[in-house]
Amino acid sequence: MLDDLLGLVGEMPGAARVVQPLDRFLATSPISPRRHRLIFGLLAAALAGLAFDAWHAIVEGPWASLPVLILFAALAGGGVLAIYLLTLVPLRLIRPAS
Repeated sequence: MLDDLLGLVGEMPGAARVVQPLDRFLATSPISPRRHRLIFGLLAAALAGLAFDAWHAIVEGPWASLPVLILFAALAGGGVLAIYLLTLVPLRLIRPAS
């Protein structure tokens, strides 16, 4: 899916300047999501949990206690991680490094 998205964006006029370095990074970098798919999923889940907490704090106001903040971040991040892990291989979200 990521490769397909890069291919579609690369067909837009002037987008090759952005797509080529990103594709080169994904192919050659030692910290590429293609090489560390599980770590990438954990990082995405952690960022989703933090983003959810920040969004909730803006909309609803500050949290009543720290354990509630951690619980909500864990639930949101856990949901994102579960969906990522269940769809990673069947949908070919990120192809493995060759």
